[in-house]
Amino acid sequence: MNTLIELTDSFSAAHLYHQPKWDQAKNDQEFGRCHTPHGHGHNYRVEVLFQAPPSLQTLEQGESSPELKTHQEALHEETRRLDHEHLNFVIPEFKNIVPTTENIARVLMERLQARKLPWAPTRLRLYEMNDLWVEVLA
Repeated sequence: MNTLIELTDSFSAAHLYHQPKWDQAKNDQEFGRCHTPHGHGHNYRVEVLFQAPPSLQTLEQGESSPELKTHQEALHEETRRLDHEHLNFVIPEFKNIVPTTENIARVLMERLQARKLPWAPTRLRLYEMNDLWVEVLA
């Protein structure tokens, strides 16, 4: 039997939609109102689904797995490095790629996977707004 654990966190960040390879007109056409000189910000919510081992089901009522805290801390560390930052100018991964919601989600998933956590992340969903989100599957 599979045990899936979903953890959530949130962060606020600014980003600029601008592709340096394109001229002003092309950037305006592709990114619309999101293409501004200073960018804009969002309050993001991230949900990560982890594949936990079957042994998690044998915990006694009220017990907590030590790995759960490890995973919560890892997710929180990854969101804190983005929180209240201008992604284009502060976060190295976005120096050469546009920090769209899709790219932010992909970077978060890659960073969680690189941590080699006891439970593998299987899905990451990043909400830019309640009705706008992206999902990355491992």
